[in-house]
Amino acid sequence: MFPCIEIRPDGILHNLKIMKQRCAENGMSLSVVTKMLVGYEPLVRYLVEEGEIKAICDSRVENFMEFVDIKAEKWLIRSPMLSQVKDVVKFTDVSLNSELDVLRALNEEAEKQNKRHKVILMYECGDLRDGCYKDELVYLAGEVLKMPNIELYGIGNKPQLCQRGASERKKYGSFRERSQRSSREIRHKASDSFRRCIQLN
Repeated sequence: MFPCIEIRPDGILHNLKIMKQRCAENGMSLSVVTKMLVGYEPLVRYLVEEGEIKAICDSRVENFMEFVDIKAEKWLIRSPMLSQVKDVVKFTDVSLNSELDVLRALNEEAEKQNKRHKVILMYECGDLRDGCYKDELVYLAGEVLKMPNIELYGIGNKPQLCQRGASERKKYGSFRERSQRSSREIRHKASDSFRRCIQLN
């Protein structure tokens, strides 16, 4: 007999509501990372509808293909591959980015699909995965603002990955400084949403 996992939706929803309330008390909103639910559409739909969740996040584009009818903003929480740009624009609303070639491809594809895709520019804080360094962040932000079919939605980093090497406080301070500098330099052009600093845990 194979082992099985018993999923208790009511228990997950209970915990979700507690976390949502605590986030609200601290001026934050809560999103559901659906890859932790193995992309199981009925459970994702249940949590979004009963928990009144506004955004769902996943690192797998194919999972979003199952969530087409779920009424929530859909975030791809990694940088899109060029080969997936068409599906990213079609099935998601927001993606994390740090490469100019990908941003240009998203802009071109969004024009073809008559859509406006939102992007979060990721700031590199030491993990060497998917972020921009220093002045590159400002440069990419300026380039995005020239692209009519994508929206500069914010700046993000992954603070739990900042613990290697220098202290997390120092790394996060650098992130804040860069995001604020970027915002100052392009404030007159960017959307209001850009003025947010977004942390992705």
